[in-house]
Amino acid sequence: MKEQDLKKIKAIAFDFGGTLDIPGIHWFDFFWSQFEGEIIKRGLTKEQYWDAYVYGERQMEKNGIPRDTSFEDTITRKLNYQFEYLAGHYNTDMIDQKLCTLTQIDANLQTAAMIFKTLNGNYDLSIVSNYYGNLETILKEAHIFEYLDRLIDSTIVGVRKPDPAIWKIAIDQSAVKPEEFLIIGDSMKNDILPAQLLGCPTILITKKLPPEEYKGAWVSSLEMLAKLLF
Repeated sequence: MKEQDLKKIKAIAFDFGGTLDIPGIHWFDFFWSQFEGEIIKRGLTKEQYWDAYVYGERQMEKNGIPRDTSFEDTITRKLNYQFEYLAGHYNTDMIDQKLCTLTQIDANLQTAAMIFKTLNGNYDLSIVSNYYGNLETILKEAHIFEYLDRLIDSTIVGVRKPDPAIWKIAIDQSAVKPEEFLIIGDSMKNDILPAQLLGCPTILITKKLPPEEYKGAWVSSLEMLAKLLF
């Protein structure tokens, strides 16, 4: 994004999962990197683990979680569903969750907090996320919530990405024009395409090269994003 383009921006909205916690990485890929050895040791495949991941996400959405659930407890619930699925469907022993390390995620959220602190006062700031109703608690833990003008958690508002309506809520509440509303996310389907449909500029966060058809700005880390925005 060119400096002159950024000067037009009055509001910025961020996705959360895959954008601020593990920038440019899908949560399935993160979990696979943590448990690949244990899963293969049990004679299971990446495709079978994907089925367990999808099952866990659906259970999280279906059953809900208390709004005061912490980030660490959210991860624990996700993994419980996944590993119970694997054990039940393939008659394997449970995988030890303690093998999962969140150290890098903690560091990422610290960087995200710095970005929001720096942007605060210069832009209207939103986070728009498909989540489970407890994202406010997580953002307070990360010292990000205090810098937000609004938080839109899909479970709370009853609209989920890729429906552009969830992004339009933030645009309408910010009272700026779509072309003045920058959307930042890691998903073409959930973030970038809905933003383009609404007429908003975008920044894609990805560890891979973006699709050829995407002509917007992109970065591979929060540090690169900070250099672009400041």
